[in-house]
Amino acid sequence: MAICFALVMGLYASGVVSLTTLIQLPNATFILTYLGGCAAGMRLLGDSKTGFGVSVLSFVLTVLVFPFVGGLYFIRWS
Repeated sequence: MAICFALVMGLYASGVVSLTTLIQLPNATFILTYLGGCAAGMRLLGDSKTGFGVSVLSFVLTVLVFPFVGGLYFIRWS
């Protein structure tokens, strides 16, 4: 963990990565992970009408939020 911290601080100190990017990247990856969980919920709760509906609602609302955290920037340039 100390090596990761040193690497991130080194990238930030050198100016290679901006602070904005360092903040957006973990947020975007968390939301992508949450989208994966919602998709798994839709698949696993397909037999339950309520469970499937809640999973779909969660997935749709999360997709609507995703562009606002800079997530599309990371998908486009990755």
